[in-house]
Amino acid sequence: MKSHVIKNTTINFISQCVSMGANFFLVAYLVNNLGAEQYGILILVYSLVTAADFFSHGIGTAVVKYAAHYKAKEEFSKINEVINSAMLFFVVQGIVTSAILFAVIFIFIDSIFNIPAQHIQEIKSLGFILLGYLFTELLSSPFCRLLEGFQRYDFLRLIEITKKILLVLLVFFYGKGLVYIGAAYVISSSVMGASALFLAHGVFKYRIGFSYINKAMCREVINFAWPQFITKITGFLGNKADVFLIGIFLQPFYITVYNIAYQFYMLVTTVINLFGSALLPHVSELHSRNSRDTINRLYLTGTRYSMFVSIPLVISSFFLAEPFLKAWVGDDFVKYGYLVQLYMITGLFMATRVVAVQISVSLDIIRHLVKYYTLGGIINFLVSAILIQYIGITGNVVGTLVGYLFIWYPSNQMLLKKLSIKSGQFISSIIVRPGISILAALPALLLFKILAVPESLYTVLLYECCYAVLYAVSFFYIGFDKIERKEIVGIARQILFKTS
Repeated sequence: MKSHVIKNTTINFISQCVSMGANFFLVAYLVNNLGAEQYGILILVYSLVTAADFFSHGIGTAVVKYAAHYKAKEEFSKINEVINSAMLFFVVQGIVTSAILFAVIFIFIDSIFNIPAQHIQEIKSLGFILLGYLFTELLSSPFCRLLEGFQRYDFLRLIEITKKILLVLLVFFYGKGLVYIGAAYVISSSVMGASALFLAHGVFKYRIGFSYINKAMCREVINFAWPQFITKITGFLGNKADVFLIGIFLQPFYITVYNIAYQFYMLVTTVINLFGSALLPHVSELHSRNSRDTINRLYLTGTRYSMFVSIPLVISSFFLAEPFLKAWVGDDFVKYGYLVQLYMITGLFMATRVVAVQISVSLDIIRHLVKYYTLGGIINFLVSAILIQYIGITGNVVGTLVGYLFIWYPSNQMLLKKLSIKSGQFISSIIVRPGISILAALPALLLFKILAVPESLYTVLLYECCYAVLYAVSFFYIGFDKIERKEIVGIARQILFKTS
């Protein structure tokens, strides 16, 4: 495993810890200060506006891939073409989606969603402000993705941390209503965008102008991006659409309940994606050099690293969901702990797939999986839409699990075939050995919970840390092979030596 991939993963981990900590603070603060109903309305409008980002998903990934690809080939003029082509797509997207969102929010909002009449005007004001947030996010995206393609995760994560901390401070001191909270989102995003432009120019002296836009590069970007676009739509059907379904069939309070449970899912997916996000540009470079054996090794080792980091969070969140909810947002939400547990089942399967997804994108295998992602997204949406009418928000979470399971098997098999990895090797390396590590550490967590149910957030986190340590020890000797253990020890010695 390349040391700079480990370094980038470490940077990502620190950044995401700060980001997720800020998210958890914001949720608890806003639920307690706005109330469950108004917070649900905030999430609904925010989801409406940010739903437009699935259009940019493939374009942003294309910038990462081709920035790394052309950097490896030292074709720097091509990087300018990629950035300007992406800018063109984002500007067009911003104009079109803003017009659609304007109509939805200002004309049809009260006829589509189940919202109390006294909140309609406030929703329209919030929606108008958040359209500015959408534009700043879109216009800064090519420059953030450029930093990612050049593997400058230090700059990229610094930007993200600054944005999140600024948002928390603005909400804490000035967030006295939905409109002010919307303004806080716009200000923090604008600061992030300006920082991204400045830092990206320090890394690569990009040029912006119509002369850098040509049909050939636009076509190349679109050909690469459209499968990512389709997969993002399936994600939209599985996640963003859940908020809209709840807004249509249930009261805003249940959007708050759903979002609270969804924070655990986001926490797990963020941790799971830590390692994968650092692999995309690296694998793109390896692919340009035809280094297939290295990619195979990265897949197996990278997946185990991802599980090493993420599984303790999945398991501890499953067994400590109720005490965590009680300590975090209060007694009113404890009875919804089962939603967190359902999400953690999905998280177990996701932990085995994150590296595979990034490699599939880098090798352009993802286009062959579009049909599975599309069907999985449709199944997710249909199951959620049907079950929400009978079992409430539980139906949304069940839909997510069913849809993901439909995608999981065929997408795994296709990558294994592409990399010439036998199913038995996958089962042994990715399923059996990590599974034994999970079971070896689990009795201690259950014993802790039986002897003393955690009442405070500090105690819950302490229990999770204890399980994580025990799991890490068992995984080190069971989950990793001999070569990987030597690599980990070598990296640890380097860190300690540099520190001393």
